[in-house]
Amino acid sequence: MGSENFFESIVYKEPNELAKRFNALFRNRGWVYYTSFSPQVAKSVIDEVKAKGCDAAEQMLVNYYTVENINWQIHRFKQVKNFRNRIWLLRKVVDDYEAERYYACVPVILAILDGIFSENNNGQAFFSEKGSSNLEVESIKSINARSLKKLHRKLNKSRRKVNSALISIPYRHGIIHGLDLTYDTKLVAAKSWAALFLVCDWVLEVKQQKDKKLTETTQSESFGVQVDSLLRLKQEHNELTERLSAWKPRKLIIGIDIPETGEPADFLTGTPEYALARFLNYWKKRNYGKMAEMFRIISSKHASVSPGELREKYKDMQLITFALKSVNDKNIFQTTIHVRLTYEKNQTIKNKTVEYILLNIDKNGKIKDRSKKESYWKIMDLNDTFL
Repeated sequence: MGSENFFESIVYKEPNELAKRFNALFRNRGWVYYTSFSPQVAKSVIDEVKAKGCDAAEQMLVNYYTVENINWQIHRFKQVKNFRNRIWLLRKVVDDYEAERYYACVPVILAILDGIFSENNNGQAFFSEKGSSNLEVESIKSINARSLKKLHRKLNKSRRKVNSALISIPYRHGIIHGLDLTYDTKLVAAKSWAALFLVCDWVLEVKQQKDKKLTETTQSESFGVQVDSLLRLKQEHNELTERLSAWKPRKLIIGIDIPETGEPADFLTGTPEYALARFLNYWKKRNYGKMAEMFRIISSKHASVSPGELREKYKDMQLITFALKSVNDKNIFQTTIHVRLTYEKNQTIKNKTVEYILLNIDKNGKIKDRSKKESYWKIMDLNDTFL
């Protein structure tokens, strides 16, 4: 098939089709598609190949792996037990990545990847000869299982000689065994993060399949109910897809579109900045009970935080004032707000710019589209790095 026909034939009606196109273009460069990867970014880089070539498209992929996006994935995968007990180490890896110490972070990412995969594949390490030959979800022919096989063949390539030339793919054997000496680039580090997130997506998929089988053996639903449920889920999926396509982030100018500071009543009800203003004003009043209601904790098995825990963390600090610096709508359910805090601690006035990530959730604590009624903005996790 010629290149023009190849691009003209792309119709992204199904995730599988998008994955196939993406993998066909980038797998030889060490990139493969995984289910939590942004489909919008995938489409954009495919278009970029046609417009400017593979090198330009690959740079877009590297740019996608920002510290913010990496931290979001780390938050997301905290539900995976094998991932959660490695969080402390991943935090250090993120610090190395942000500081451009790629020589330090790449081997650790590959080691974590191998360990998580092994724990979920009957002790068979990913970087072994048969690492991807017996995936538990192979029978369902999933996007992640197919991508894992492709990536395994690429990253597991034998490396037998010392190589001082720059490499563009995180060859595990060459890097870990000291044969590939020039791997310390953002390109190789970004591909390592992508490989880790693919493995984590696959682990979640395995868990979902096991949960599904357990449900099928413990519950019996009528065929009519099952069909109705599937139709409803399909309709919800289609509606969400339409909203995702149509959604545009707000372009807010602090001091014009929204106030820089003030009481909650000064902000539009139902917005993330309104929710944050409520939290900060509760802090001023030392109302720890109301502050606790503003959190949605996703980093532990407990989804909430107690007033006593907040009192312990904030008792030595008195918020004086705050000033919004930026409000960035990341997607239909998440907004990041940077705010300058002025507070007194130990009889000293301090100023600190803090990032708050807010999620839109329903009354059951599930993430929801910001356009949905009866949904609420909550602060994601305790941002106590400045305490």
